Amino acid sequence: MLFVFYLCILSQCFGLTVENIKSKIQFFVKHNIMSKQDQDAYYCQLDKLIRALGEADKTARVRNLYCVDLENLVGYIPLVVGKSKLDETKLETIKQKAYNNLHNKQFAKAYDTFEYLTKNQTVDPCTSYYWLGVISVHQKNYEQAYLHFCQFYKAMHIYSKSAFFTQNKEKLPRSILQIIHCCLILKSQNKAIKLYKLFEQKYPDYRASVYEKEIISQIW
Repeated sequence: MLFVFYLCILSQCFGLTVENIKSKIQFFVKHNIMSKQDQDAYYCQLDKLIRALGEADKTARVRNLYCVDLENLVGYIPLVVGKSKLDETKLETIKQKAYNNLHNKQFAKAYDTFEYLTKNQTVDPCTSYYWLGVISVHQKNYEQAYLHFCQFYKAMHIYSKSAFFTQNKEKLPRSILQIIHCCLILKSQNKAIKLYKLFEQKYPDYRASVYEKEIISQIW
């Protein structure tokens, strides 16, 4: 599983495909940075991984674990696997603390608290991602904000039958616009255009705020 995790990170952050990785391994072997034995072992792992991911991908699609609309545009979105350590009462207490920190512009504290909630409870698997995205925008960390808004949208898709989906569904179009905003700042104009087409398709009647209209005006 650790090998899978690092391969996903390489793919997401550095745009490395399996063929790119094999090419790099060949380069390192040629220059005696890796041995031929290492090359064979890594190739074997890669081949096993491709087969395993192919089977897992089929299962995930059957179980509705992909947000196909969004992930077809932005690629695989990793979610945190939370542990069930908090009941609903404790969750609300900690969440309120995070909201208070956010209101008082204590962004680092608010971020840490919402991040803690993604890892240590399963009662609400969606909301914390949204606020992590909001905080990251305030901190001008747009790559991080991009990831968190994508995570929120995907989590809402997976848990669309939960009570928290109903309570937070108005944030779905906002999250897409925030993802577009991050794309524009990160100079991913083509991706922003594709995401806006998705936004128009999914939320044709959404009434954008003045701030959101400003985002939309920068797409073209």
